[in-house]
Amino acid sequence: MSLRTPWFRRFAVSVICVSVLWLGWASLATVSDDVHSQPSLSESWRLADSWNSVGIAAPASLLSPRGIDLVDDRLWVVDAGNTRLQAFGPDRTFLLATGGPGTEDGQLVAPQDVAASGDTVFVSDPPTGRIVRYGVDGGTQPSWDLSPAQPWGLAAIGGRLYVSVPGTGEVLVVEDGAVVGRLEGLQEPRGMAVASDGTVHVADRAAREIVSFNAAGLETARLPVQHPPVDVAIDNRGDRYVLCDVAGDREGQGVVLWYEANSLRSTRALFLYGFEGVTVHSGHGVYTTVERQDPLFHGVQRY
Repeated sequence: MSLRTPWFRRFAVSVICVSVLWLGWASLATVSDDVHSQPSLSESWRLADSWNSVGIAAPASLLSPRGIDLVDDRLWVVDAGNTRLQAFGPDRTFLLATGGPGTEDGQLVAPQDVAASGDTVFVSDPPTGRIVRYGVDGGTQPSWDLSPAQPWGLAAIGGRLYVSVPGTGEVLVVEDGAVVGRLEGLQEPRGMAVASDGTVHVADRAAREIVSFNAAGLETARLPVQHPPVDVAIDNRGDRYVLCDVAGDREGQGVVLWYEANSLRSTRALFLYGFEGVTVHSGHGVYTTVERQDPLFHGVQRY
């Protein structure tokens, strides 16, 4: 992926955009010896866009956003607080909202993650054990029932869906609604990303590793991460963006660590309160979902 080279800066960046109460805020901090020597991401990126639209039910408003995925110029965001899925353009233009509370096809109870591939968008709904499916136009498709598994993170490529199940320490390989394989040797898999060559990268929170598997399901690499990883994104160059909890620091603080392709050490770190999910896309940059109470922010930030 060819990310443009942003401005060099040392401090946090704030951007205020007026449009249905758009507000952005970011903060940088140093919290561990492991990243003391790393330049902040703001020295390599700039906060390019930020939107905060706290609200209930209104189109484009977000409440407790969770998973995020950007495919074919559609940014899919799990709007967990409103039990729905929303789609935006990469420039935050509102496109559609679908879903709603319930257990029928197209309905959600506590949605967590999203992945899009081809003409289908998948949303995990852990309490019901379902993968809820939609068309890219927001139309409802039949759900996949994976119970008693409680699906969490999602990654999709072609006709294959990878589904993490933290409770059993495995990733299910699902095709046409049927489990056709499992990725094992994990402790607490959470968010995932799949590269164009079919390699799956799994954030193993308890093991503090990013574990990689090839398309045949064989483990190929383990990347140690100092803080517990909860999500991961990968760009077209093979650079990995790892979203972590920052244990032992102020409540709610997270960090995105940038690992260049084939590197075992992060060279840049961005700290922010309330990180929830991360995705990256060629030509657009890195997007994160954020939920923070002080100052109030439920929205998306782009770097």
